Amino acid sequence: MVVVSLRHPVRAIVLDEEDRILLCRLELPEIVVWTRPVWRHEAVEPGYAEGHEGVVNEYFLVRVASFEPRGAMTDREPAAENVSGRRWWSLPGIAGFRG
Repeated sequence: MVVVSLRHPVRAIVLDEEDRILLCRLELPEIVVWTRPVWRHEAVEPGYAEGHEGVVNEYFLVRVASFEPRGAMTDREPAAENVSGRRWWSLPGIAGFRG
């Protein structure tokens, strides 16, 4: 039996009192996107997660009062993961976004 070392981080889908979702903007070489959450993501692939043979991401719904999505990270830390922005999105804002 082969044992695979998977990383198990926990992610959150964050909604405020107005049902707006908090999304991050990813700037990848081939595309720029506002990330959309998934409930479970599993990738078993060497090199996908340093020190592991893959990753299992679990997502949980968290309701919060609205806040400025700044955090304690420096601007360079999220940029190192291609994150260039954070903002709250309403459903009509997502539906009407062009770009």
